[in-house]
Amino acid sequence: MKSWYIVSGKDATAVELRDVPIPKPKAGELLVKVHAAGLNRGEFIAGHGLSGAGAKAAGIEAAGEIVEVGPDVKDFKPGDRVMGRSAHAYSELAMRSSTGSPRPARASPTSPPTTCSGRAAS
Repeated sequence: MKSWYIVSGKDATAVELRDVPIPKPKAGELLVKVHAAGLNRGEFIAGHGLSGAGAKAAGIEAAGEIVEVGPDVKDFKPGDRVMGRSAHAYSELAMRSSTGSPRPARASPTSPPTTCSGRAAS
């Protein structure tokens, strides 16, 4: 799958598109096809714990559709829509915990923003 990485060197920080293996969800995890990802300014601040530290998979917030659930996950199934904290959110597929709120049924790419708790932002 395609995944964006933040590459932080001694003098510069850049983003790089990489081909990486598709992760397999572990117990309590969901593999999500990313439809949208949040832009977190901390991801791009040089010295945000990354300066000179090499490469890090980018993105921590995403919304999308579950494609696979890990063992012991009972509250979600493939096809459910979810949003919230997700590792590797700037990837085709992201991993997230099965704890959290499903994405509201009324949400779409053109509906008002929602918070990670699933409540409409006002």
